[in-house]
Amino acid sequence: MSYDVFISHASEDKQEIAQPLKTLLTTAGLNVWLDETELGLGDSLRAHLDSAMSRSRYAVVIISRHYMEKTWTNSELAAFFSLENKKRKKILPVRHKVTHEELLQFSPMLADRICVSTDDGLRTVAEKIARVVHDNSTSAELFWNRKPIVLGISGASCSGKTWLAEKFQQLYPGAVTLFDLDGYYKDRTYVQSLDYRHDNPSAINFENAIADLVTLKSGRSANLPTYDFETHRVSGSKTCDPAPIILVEGLFAFANDRFRRELDVKVWITAAPDRCLERRFERDAAERGRDPSEVLERYKRDVQPGFEKYIRPMRDFADVVLLNDGRNKDTQPLIVEMLVAYLDRFGSMR
Repeated sequence: MSYDVFISHASEDKQEIAQPLKTLLTTAGLNVWLDETELGLGDSLRAHLDSAMSRSRYAVVIISRHYMEKTWTNSELAAFFSLENKKRKKILPVRHKVTHEELLQFSPMLADRICVSTDDGLRTVAEKIARVVHDNSTSAELFWNRKPIVLGISGASCSGKTWLAEKFQQLYPGAVTLFDLDGYYKDRTYVQSLDYRHDNPSAINFENAIADLVTLKSGRSANLPTYDFETHRVSGSKTCDPAPIILVEGLFAFANDRFRRELDVKVWITAAPDRCLERRFERDAAERGRDPSEVLERYKRDVQPGFEKYIRPMRDFADVVLLNDGRNKDTQPLIVEMLVAYLDRFGSMR
C-alpha cells in the first residue's frame, strides 16, 4: 500500500498536532501514514517505519522543540533527506511553536524552504499541504471547497445531544464545527408568552439560524450567538469557522422545514424520561444554579408536555435513532463508529 503523506512527529505532539492534522488531510482525500493507526500488536516498529517511508510520496515533518531534541526523530529526518536526495520524496516542514531562527539553527536545509506554521491554524496547514500533494491542481481546491457534511442531532432535553456532539469532535479533531441552535432563542419576554416556553419551537429564530448555517456551508466564518440559560438572554457571540463537518445540535433541529433541508444526516437520541430528568437535575444544579424543586416544577410544567406536543413527533424525520441509556458515557458506542463510517463514505461521494 502506498501513502501520499507520512507524518513525522514527536510523541508529545501527537494528540495536539499530528492526530488532528491526519484527520484534516484524510478529509482532503489524502492517504496518510501515522504510526498509531498502522501498527498492530507484535509488529516491528522499525520495519513498519522503513516500509512506510519508502512507500510515501511526501514527508510532513512537524518541527517542535520536542522533535529537535529527540534522537529518534532526528534519525527519521536524516532518512527522509536520504530518500529525497534520491528524488524519491519531498519534505514538507511544519513549524510548531518554533521560530524561524530556531529552525535555522536546527537545520539550515529545512530553514531554507518555504515552511508553514501551526500559528496559522491546522486547517491552513492542511490546505497548503493538500495543494502541494495534489500538485497545486484544481483537485486540491475541490477537496477543500466542496460542500461540507451537516449532521443534525436532536432529541429530548438531556437525552445526550451534547455528549454525542463531543464524541464526534473527538473522532474528527480539527475537522468539526459545532452549531448550537440554543443560541437562537428569541427575546425573553416573547418566549415567556409561549405555551411551554423554551420547549416550544416558536421560541427559536430560524430565519437567523438558517442564514448563519448557510454562511458556514458556503465556506465563510459566521458570528454565532451564545445564550445564557441563567438570565435567559443572548449573552454575546462567538466566531465559528467553516469545517468539513458541521454538527447542528438542539431540541428543534428538525422542527423547521427550511432548516431541516440544510441537514444531510439527521440523528435522533432517545433516552428514558426518568434518566433524562436525573441528568437534568445534575446539569441545572451544577451549571445553572437551580434548586431541585425549581427543576422539577419546570420539568412538569414545560419540559415534558412540550416534548410530547412539539418534540417527540420530530423523531419521524430522523435517519438514525440512537438509544442513550447511560452506559456509553465514557465509551464509544458502535452506532457512533457506524455513523463515522457512513460520514466518511458520504463525504467521498459528494
